[in-house]
Amino acid sequence: MNTMVRNMMVCVMAALVVLLTSGCPMTPDPPNQPTQPTFDVRTRLIEGKAEVVVRNTDTRQVSIQILVQDDRTGDYFPAYDETGDQLLRSIMQPGVQTTVTGQLVNRTYEGHPVIDIGGGGVHSYWWWDPYAPLYLYPVPPSISVDWETYVTDEEITITETTFVDGEGAYLGAQFVLPEAGRYMVRVTGFNEQNVEFKPFETVLPDYDGTTPDPDPEDTADLEVLYFSNYGDVNGYVYGIVHGVNPSTHSVACYINVDSMWWPKPDFGNGALTPLENGGYFETDITTGGDDQRATLIYLAVVPNGTQVPQAPSLDQPYIPEALTSKLLVRNPGPVEGGPGVIDFTEVPYYKDPDGVLRGTVSGVNFADYQVAVYILVEGVWWQKPDCTLVDIMSNGSWSADVTVVPSDANATQFAAFLVPRGTSVPCTVYPTKSKSLVAGIDIPGAVDYVIVNRVPHIGLTKIPAYEDTVGDLRGIVEALDPTQYDIHTFIRVPGEGWIAKPGFAPDDATVVAADGTWSCDIVTGLPGQTNDHRATEIWVLLFGKGVEVTPCGDAVCSDLNIDTVVNNASAGIWVNRRPGAEDEEPIITIIGANPVTLAVGSGPYTDLGATAFDTEDGDLSAEIVTTNDVNTSAVGTYHVNYSVTDSASHTVNASRTVHVVDTVGPVITVLGANPLHVQQGSGPYVDPGATAFDNYNGDITGSIVKTGSVDTNTPGTYTINYSVQDSSGNSASASRTVVVDEVVEDQPPVITILGSNPHTVQVLSGPYPESGATALDPEDGDISNLIGTVSTVDMTTIGTYNVTYSVTDSGGHPVQAVKVVYVVDTVAPVVDPIPDQFRLALASGDLDLGNYGYDAYDENATWSIVPGYDTNLISVSLSGTILTITGKNVGGTTVLTVKLTDGSGNFTTADINVTVSPCQTAFIQITAEPGSIDGFPNAVAGEVCGVDPSTHKVVLYVRVHDAVSGNDYAWVKPNFGAEKYTAINPDGTWESSVAPDANTWKEVRAYLVEDGTSMPDAGSSGPMLWSDFLGLNLENTSGVLGLAFVTNG
Repeated sequence: MNTMVRNMMVCVMAALVVLLTSGCPMTPDPPNQPTQPTFDVRTRLIEGKAEVVVRNTDTRQVSIQILVQDDRTGDYFPAYDETGDQLLRSIMQPGVQTTVTGQLVNRTYEGHPVIDIGGGGVHSYWWWDPYAPLYLYPVPPSISVDWETYVTDEEITITETTFVDGEGAYLGAQFVLPEAGRYMVRVTGFNEQNVEFKPFETVLPDYDGTTPDPDPEDTADLEVLYFSNYGDVNGYVYGIVHGVNPSTHSVACYINVDSMWWPKPDFGNGALTPLENGGYFETDITTGGDDQRATLIYLAVVPNGTQVPQAPSLDQPYIPEALTSKLLVRNPGPVEGGPGVIDFTEVPYYKDPDGVLRGTVSGVNFADYQVAVYILVEGVWWQKPDCTLVDIMSNGSWSADVTVVPSDANATQFAAFLVPRGTSVPCTVYPTKSKSLVAGIDIPGAVDYVIVNRVPHIGLTKIPAYEDTVGDLRGIVEALDPTQYDIHTFIRVPGEGWIAKPGFAPDDATVVAADGTWSCDIVTGLPGQTNDHRATEIWVLLFGKGVEVTPCGDAVCSDLNIDTVVNNASAGIWVNRRPGAEDEEPIITIIGANPVTLAVGSGPYTDLGATAFDTEDGDLSAEIVTTNDVNTSAVGTYHVNYSVTDSASHTVNASRTVHVVDTVGPVITVLGANPLHVQQGSGPYVDPGATAFDNYNGDITGSIVKTGSVDTNTPGTYTINYSVQDSSGNSASASRTVVVDEVVEDQPPVITILGSNPHTVQVLSGPYPESGATALDPEDGDISNLIGTVSTVDMTTIGTYNVTYSVTDSGGHPVQAVKVVYVVDTVAPVVDPIPDQFRLALASGDLDLGNYGYDAYDENATWSIVPGYDTNLISVSLSGTILTITGKNVGGTTVLTVKLTDGSGNFTTADINVTVSPCQTAFIQITAEPGSIDGFPNAVAGEVCGVDPSTHKVVLYVRVHDAVSGNDYAWVKPNFGAEKYTAINPDGTWESSVAPDANTWKEVRAYLVEDGTSMPDAGSSGPMLWSDFLGLNLENTSGVLGLAFVTNG
């Protein structure tokens, strides 16, 4: 956020009463938008009465109510007068204007006389309790009243021209407070739709029930001129206090961050900011932490030395000695630190009828952004000019006409928001607090903003004394640019009109220097020729530079003329310069709080003392005589008395009241169980009781009041209450809950099985892990130790078993619970690695798998062959644990998988790498003898290897026994000649027939021969003895490469 320009507001002008602009903005309200009531409220406690003054310019009705605090709970309730009526008043907004008749009373408001209009007259637009005082503050300027003798019983008529639009005065009411206590004023506004808005509430100083003499100086008024926006890390609050001596008073300041109140600018008495000359003050409210996020600011005017709250608190600070206070609200607006920065370069002076607001933008693309400009008039933000966004020039500058209608010149604040081009923004904004100087305006989408308060302020640094012939009136102007303004000064001598000083010509305006200082000679005529030096009233007014101020053509103005000038001024200050008395009494100022409240037992009381000042004698503080009877060890009311006498024998007394109080409540300790359980029908209830101890009275157990009863015959929950009060009225309370438990019939116990049920365990895993059970009985309680357990679990055998738990309570109720246990085998057999196997073609070999695997539980686990091996390479068979592997007439490698499975279906597999080596030489074998091939009883089959099947044949000879001759004969098969050569298949297999000798054969011989080898046709020329055949030695014949034979019997 760019640096906020420090702004100063105008001091409260006495004749204008409060800084409120007149009239209403010309821009109409949005459709159906209820008007937020705006009213200004002043309160004070005077002469035992609550005085409330309200100005409401746009409110249909205002309700004023007095509430009183309950000192036990701290809550506020409606207050009633001695007749039983509520302290409540309602004031209606003017309707049709008529006259109001009243009389002047002996009372002033900010130096002006007051009219009592509560006793009669025609009241067409104000309504109130006709028996309660209702006042008009101050008397309108149209009524001429002599300053010295304004107290009169004459009735005065206020004409219809005085209050046409509600301007020019306040309405107020007085309420006689019925008794001592702490009171709150609540003022509620209703708009034209009769909608009630959030009320204004403020707490009055504590009322002690006495009616002191009126103090004309007790008119403290706190005016806030400026306070920083939410989020400003250099935030401060600036203002002025009227009606008190600045040298003897300070302002206490607190801020609220995240619901916690913090003193500012520091802890302790650092929360007090002394008033400067003229009553001004400035307090830093951002001294650490997240102070810039404060949403509430509380200010209170107190005498110097007042002991104010020192520590952070969740409750709003309460300062009984406060003469007046104010609560400011800060609403969070756009977040600072966006992509662009906006600032003001030229702000038109206050009430400039042709004002143009100018500024600059940086950090963004100017074509992509626009400026939303708002002015604050009569508590409402209005967009200018004419609800349109302002374009940014190519050099980053922008300007906006902020005086579209005449009432715009009365704008007290300007706000500019940097928004993306085309952003939709409201034409009007109704802030949460219409009288807040920050006013809570928030434009969604704004990347940066700047708010300036352009109301100037006049301060006086030197006022010439009454009858001083050197009329050097000096002051200072606090504004954005002091050189934008001129000073116009008017004086009034009793019996004469208002006179401009030093004159009415435009050149006679007093020039304001760049630092804001100025000086004006108000005595331009010599004594004896003029009465300038006897002027009792002075108006110092601020106008725009060069503005011609000519209220009167002859340099002398009537009251009506000067009022016109005052109303048109940007700011003004009125000075009352009346001659003083011959000799005055000294004044005693008590340092610190009065009254003082101390906790009993807090140690010796140290009085802060007092000061005394006399107009003639000066400082008489050393002459004060003080008496002190304060005893902090005993509760009571004490006094510290101060007395001083000046050189004229004027003796003045003052007294500080010291209340020694006990505000700490006693402590009640409930004895025994809480809550306490008793059984139905157990007899009369006997309460264990309670004790009470108080920090001041000690043991006050005997003062405890006990209420409540217990019916032990009826089940339910009862409450016994204990209360006690100490001698100071501090109370404490406590309670005990008593539960009468219902008696029910004896119930059987309940067994709870621990662990899982059913329970699954591994066979042979060791002893059964018994988890047990518990038993609870409604009457006997825990009887787990009485449980009996019977188990049938056999961990060595798979099966389903039971564990039975039994228990019997004292009432003879037997109960059983059963846990089911499954003993299972989930562990797979163990198989060791099986060595690789090697086979020759057509060769077989056995492998005992029993040497390589076993099952821990099932000794009958079975082996099986898993399909997937290469059947063209090997043939396998399995008998029990014996695995037979036979190589075929090819070479290569395959994986043979075997599986060991137990009786529970758990299995483990193993892979056997099998390699088959092909034949290196010619080889023949018979694989199927006659009668072994199903369906082919005469067939014989075999295999060859080591030769080319296409160039070799098989020749078959059968040995047949002749039973008649007893001889064995040889026969060639399957036929003689070329048919005896059996072809070999490409894979090396061959088949032939031995018919018709399948049932009588004794031996079969198969010869492997090369093509073209000549083999004998045994049996073709008659039977050939088998011995003769063998004698041929055919295996040694050229072309015969191999022989295989099988025998039968």
